[in-house]
Amino acid sequence: EVVFVTGRVTAAGHPIALGARVGEGQELLTGADGYLYLRTADQGVFILRPNSRATIERYAYDPSRPEGTQVKVVLSQGVMRGISGLGVKAAREQFRFNTPVAAIGVRGTDFSVFTSSEVSRASVRSGGIVMAGFGPSCPMGGGGPCSGEGAEELYATQKDVALLQLQRGDPRPQRLDARYLHLAPDSVVPPNGQEPGTGAASASPSNTGTVRSESALISNAVTAPPPVIEEPRHIQWGRWTPLVGLPANVDVEALPAGLETIVKFPTFGLWQDAPLTGTLPREGRGEFTLRDHEGYFVAGDRMLESARAENARLTVDFGTRSFETRMDLIGTNYRTDIVATGSVDTDGRLASNLIGSNSYIRGTLTGENGKQAGYLYQRTVSGSLKAIGATFWSR
Repeated sequence: EVVFVTGRVTAAGHPIALGARVGEGQELLTGADGYLYLRTADQGVFILRPNSRATIERYAYDPSRPEGTQVKVVLSQGVMRGISGLGVKAAREQFRFNTPVAAIGVRGTDFSVFTSSEVSRASVRSGGIVMAGFGPSCPMGGGGPCSGEGAEELYATQKDVALLQLQRGDPRPQRLDARYLHLAPDSVVPPNGQEPGTGAASASPSNTGTVRSESALISNAVTAPPPVIEEPRHIQWGRWTPLVGLPANVDVEALPAGLETIVKFPTFGLWQDAPLTGTLPREGRGEFTLRDHEGYFVAGDRMLESARAENARLTVDFGTRSFETRMDLIGTNYRTDIVATGSVDTDGRLASNLIGSNSYIRGTLTGENGKQAGYLYQRTVSGSLKAIGATFWSR
């Protein structure tokens, strides 16, 4: 049952209203201003945030036999939060939450997931989850949690791990600490002020309310005014040519109309859906936070391993129309750094300098007063070994 909806939200291609029922197999889609809260038959909760797409493929619950509950949810893109209901708690081994790259099972649980086509990240408020990549022992069409060497667990009681991240091709999820909270689902697409446990609607400072009480809070929020929505992301990237072991995921000929090509490297392309709004500030410095990253160590046309970014920084000096950036790239067997200085054109385009840079960078500032940035990078590490990737930043 829809207990809260605001902005552009559709189910099976049709606008959805408060009180509507959502059935199995209906694709749920939220626009840049869309939030959707669903209360399940067993008093659980699903929350879909802006620019997200999900389907509840299976939700079978019998209150007289909760141990027989079967649930399968698919999040294709964006951010979704799940709060386990009575049936899920009684039949945790029959709950599956799929993304394009990961299978997630629950241990209790109140959790949030962000996903793109290439990376998924999950955080936990209470209970725990188990995440694994797809493979022979964890088929995408299966049900229930996956276990074994390729699985990783995360519990809310853990102090040294803030979230799990799985990139396509990785053998198992990465455990990321609090330094990476800027990549967490709540940071990438923040909750609105009515979401339980996140703001004014929180049951208590300790956020230990039951699923039933949190569902009641959601029901009480249906008359709240629409939340203030942060500016949607305007920069996208993708692989328009394949690497051996890593297929292309963008068809350049089929890109939506109005999407502007900023730059195309041999593997990655960078596009924006909105030009710079207004003019860039004429003075001051902007400190940007890395919000999303996809990187690889490659040799020729062969992908060796994925790379995560640490200690990332991007600073724009608006007075001198220049930028500087750096970050550490870390894989299982390789590591390097990206260091660059460069210029900023009046239209927001970024270009690294030959002097003072160890990497080749091209990108853009866009959005309101240039508050979003994205760039592609390429660095020759040694011989045929290169580091390539794409970044998205905001301030």
